[in-house]
Amino acid sequence: MKKIILFLLIIVSSIISKADYWTQKANFGGIPRVYAAVFSIGNNGFVGTGCDLSNSNYYKDFWQYDALSNTWTQIADFGGLARSGAFGFSIDSMGYVGAGGSTTSGVLKDVWQYNPQSNTWIQKSNFDSVGKAGNISFVINSKAYVGIDSNELWQYDPILDSWTQMANFAGNPRQGAVGFAIGSKGYVGTGLDTLPNPLLDFWEYDPSTNTWTQKASVGNLGRWYAIGFSLNNKGYIGTGCWFTSFRYADFWEYDPTSNYWFQKSSIPVGRNKSSAFTIGNNGYVGIGYDSLFPNAIDFWEYTPDTLSGINEITNSNSISLYPNPTSGTFTLSYNSQLSILNSQLIITDVLGRAVYSQSINNQQSSVINISNLSNGVYFYEIQTGNSTGSLTGMRGKIVKN
Repeated sequence: MKKIILFLLIIVSSIISKADYWTQKANFGGIPRVYAAVFSIGNNGFVGTGCDLSNSNYYKDFWQYDALSNTWTQIADFGGLARSGAFGFSIDSMGYVGAGGSTTSGVLKDVWQYNPQSNTWIQKSNFDSVGKAGNISFVINSKAYVGIDSNELWQYDPILDSWTQMANFAGNPRQGAVGFAIGSKGYVGTGLDTLPNPLLDFWEYDPSTNTWTQKASVGNLGRWYAIGFSLNNKGYIGTGCWFTSFRYADFWEYDPTSNYWFQKSSIPVGRNKSSAFTIGNNGYVGIGYDSLFPNAIDFWEYTPDTLSGINEITNSNSISLYPNPTSGTFTLSYNSQLSILNSQLIITDVLGRAVYSQSINNQQSSVINISNLSNGVYFYEIQTGNSTGSLTGMRGKIVKN
């Protein structure tokens, strides 16, 4: 038992020593703003358009952030009218910004493509939605998906320069949601519904079947105008606000394999209506309306840890555990050539405390019931005194939700 606890404490220490962290970077080069449009290409992030807090001054200037030199440079102004709440995405080294609106121009539908090589904007086909500001966007297989505020979802094909309506979003209508893609799936969550209530629900979109599936909710608090992005096959959502009275600094990581949210390091200053993009293995979050200075110009780099998620500790092919995550009961199966009889399954929490044990007396599989344990992350290990086919080191992680 001491050996198991020592091993788990080493794991926990490793996670702590390689924990995620935030690093402040160069301040945004332009005027403070909210509801800006963003995208990233290569080592550069792009931020522009937006408005001031009073929604009386709208902008069309655009800025490029160079992650290698940690500098901001103003580029060509956005090709359309000044606006806020525009969507932004990039496909094949081109940036795209469109829709949004202003108090003077109303809802806009024009879409523009930015070429970083020539520093020019070219108008493309209009966004065909009923027209809403603050649409989310994500990109899968070189096609963009935009919408949600009106529950419509539209696919943009940059080769054909055309828009195609897809299956409507399956959740309630909302504003201020976030969206991102992980692999071949898109994800949308949070926002403010029409009642109005801040939301924490989270949905997965599969373009291969054109269907939506509800997934685990984000954290434990509803929020709107949060930020979201994906890194290394994980999704991230954080910041935002509860109506206008409180601005969050918390940050959450989504593992699509386990359908589980892990709370991560909070951004140093809470905010909403801010901007976020990714470059390489890092996320960047800044500007917006923060909890200290309403006209924020600060920017922060997020570095994720390398040991988060359900597959941090791996098994050999001799053992499998399913379903994982589990609601309480799971099956542990193993290679019949291994001598596993008279072994002991030990389950511990993240602090190394044994919370469950069970003797293994079946050569093929065992059904384990941990319904009495609280939801969370646990470690398991099989311990045997048999010298033949010893399972020392057969260990892993299980999530109960």
